[in-house]
Amino acid sequence: MMNKSISLIVTTLLLGINIVNTGQWEDVSTYSIVAYDPVNGDLGVAVQSKFLGVGPVVPWVEAGVGAIATQAWANTRYGPDGLQMLREGKSAAETGQALIGKDENAGYRQLGIVDARGGVWAWTGEECNDWAGHSTGEYFTVQGNILESEKVVRDMARAFSETDGDLAVRLLAALRAGEEAGGDRRGSQSSALVVNRKNGGYAGYNDRFIDLRVEDHSDPVGELERIFLLWEEFLGMHARARTATLFKKNDKYDAAKRERKRVVHIADRMVERDSEDITTLIRTGWLLVNENVHIERGLQLAQKAVLLEPENRDALYLLGESYYKFGEIEEAIEAFKHALRKFPDDEQIKSRLYEIKRE
Repeated sequence: MMNKSISLIVTTLLLGINIVNTGQWEDVSTYSIVAYDPVNGDLGVAVQSKFLGVGPVVPWVEAGVGAIATQAWANTRYGPDGLQMLREGKSAAETGQALIGKDENAGYRQLGIVDARGGVWAWTGEECNDWAGHSTGEYFTVQGNILESEKVVRDMARAFSETDGDLAVRLLAALRAGEEAGGDRRGSQSSALVVNRKNGGYAGYNDRFIDLRVEDHSDPVGELERIFLLWEEFLGMHARARTATLFKKNDKYDAAKRERKRVVHIADRMVERDSEDITTLIRTGWLLVNENVHIERGLQLAQKAVLLEPENRDALYLLGESYYKFGEIEEAIEAFKHALRKFPDDEQIKSRLYEIKRE
């Protein structure tokens, strides 16, 4: 009896339907967007669903390969199988047609695919519950089922196309537009944002640039937006600054410029919120200077930090380094001399002053 119960639960999850406490079957409603960024090669998926923990089910992304959203009565084999086909060189259209071609329940499925060349393909089976459909555009596809109306996917497509910024920002703008257009007809529950970028993961060790999930919330899109802003401040600033350097090395100057601009935007947001917090000033200033993101802005933050705490060793060191990176060598020497008078036994200050004076 126990094995049969477990089997029923597993089957329910794979079909993409929920058991509600009335004992009746409730169809799952989902909307998503799958997209490619031609400026830097990012691939990603954003999704919201009346479903517990949509993140492990709908989005499948691999840097340099493609992105897939599988939903409605989701066939989760579409994710790994589709990525394998894309990895082998098949286009988004060839992959999608192959997946539904061997699925006897394809009429109940909904699928969106974007390949690493920007090719787009989408499918809405004729058995999907109304309103169900998709809208494709350049480098993206939007799809949804059991929606308030067609306006949901239409507004998502427009928001994605008209929003400036990198892929993650545009994907979130699309989700917000979908929600404001009515979203899921039966409500909201979970959301996810997945963006893969070559060497964009933590410390550059993998490609998992952004992988954020809201498992169960009364406002999953709003909560996803909130934790995205937290991610940007805790990890994203560093990831963006690091990959901006990689983009520049690979002659992707537009991508590098856009990432640096976003880092400055995040830094300014943090400083505006915590304008008197010395840790915030030093942390953001050091990133802007050390990673060559915006040295002049970093210098301004260093100067403010020293004004707030003239005896702060890290603020004094940042000021000297900022002057040096900005090309003001005499000012840098004077700043490090001043720091050394305050901290005469600091070997790092001594060493840095000696290096600059030797140049």
